Amino acid sequence: MADNDIVYEGGVSLHRGGTRTFWSVNESIDFWVRHNGCHPNAAETELNHGHFRIHTWGACSNDTEVVLYLMENWGHVWPGRYFTAELEEEDPLKDFDAAEVIWNFFKSHTRKP
Repeated sequence: MADNDIVYEGGVSLHRGGTRTFWSVNESIDFWVRHNGCHPNAAETELNHGHFRIHTWGACSNDTEVVLYLMENWGHVWPGRYFTAELEEEDPLKDFDAAEVIWNFFKSHTRKP
């Protein structure tokens, strides 16, 4: 949520500038929730002492699901063990691995023929 390259609130990149604008995360999520015909209210789960939150919109068309993963105080760096292993022991994101989270999502959402 602290990414200055692709800003959570949308608009122009704070880091790169330029004329390209990005949708906000909320605009993107609203698009996918409507597109997939999901229930408009999300269920929320907190991990790592609230520094990592998962919002899930279920009851969507064609057995789809929309999931938003949010990380507090993390910028435009891949949140994998290469970086998180170096964090202090008391840091709630110590040893966090985004690839594992993403892989678990895709394992549970296989594409139907």
